Amino acid sequence: MNFCTNCGEKLTGSAKFCASCGTQTGGAAQEAPRPATEKVGNIRKCPACGAEVQAMTAICSLCGLEFSNVKVSSTVQAFFEKLDAIQEDIYQKQSEKEANTSVKSAIGSLFAGSLGGAFMGASAGAKRQIGMIEGFPIPNSKEDIMEFVLIASGRYRGLKKPFIPTGYDAAEKAEQFKLDDAWRIKCGQAYTKAKITFGSDKEAINQIEMLLREKKIIK
Repeated sequence: MNFCTNCGEKLTGSAKFCASCGTQTGGAAQEAPRPATEKVGNIRKCPACGAEVQAMTAICSLCGLEFSNVKVSSTVQAFFEKLDAIQEDIYQKQSEKEANTSVKSAIGSLFAGSLGGAFMGASAGAKRQIGMIEGFPIPNSKEDIMEFVLIASGRYRGLKKPFIPTGYDAAEKAEQFKLDDAWRIKCGQAYTKAKITFGSDKEAINQIEMLLREKKIIK
């Protein structure tokens, strides 16, 4: 028979607490000790000065070190990889067109169909890219939005709407302008969502705004 160490009351063998005073008995299950501190997420530090930096920060605010190899989220990365695959297909078709041009004089007018196919391939590829850009949902997390804007804004070239005669070049350049405009619109959408998602984080919003102004995507 056990007795309470606090009040001396008799305890049953299965009792975890004294029925008289409520003191925990020796038979009670002991909780595993909790750590004094708990880490939430990854703590990033500048390798040069040791200052803590926010995720997706490109330059250390303390020492000015420019970071490299910043990890891109899988969703954003997969999106840009698909676009790059389409672009590679476009380059291949352009190379085929340039190779065929060397024998154009020998074939004469019969070559027009093949030349048109090469240009139409480039135009079709641009249309596929435009559709992907327009349909891509802006990410929800702060890090993903900043990653997307950083990469997408770098692909905006600021092309002016072409005004050239009709023909293969006209069709190709028109699609390139539409592609460039799709990047501008999507970056603007990301900026709008950032202002909603980031809340009181004015510094992050300002970083995106400065980047888009530098690229002349927004005024």
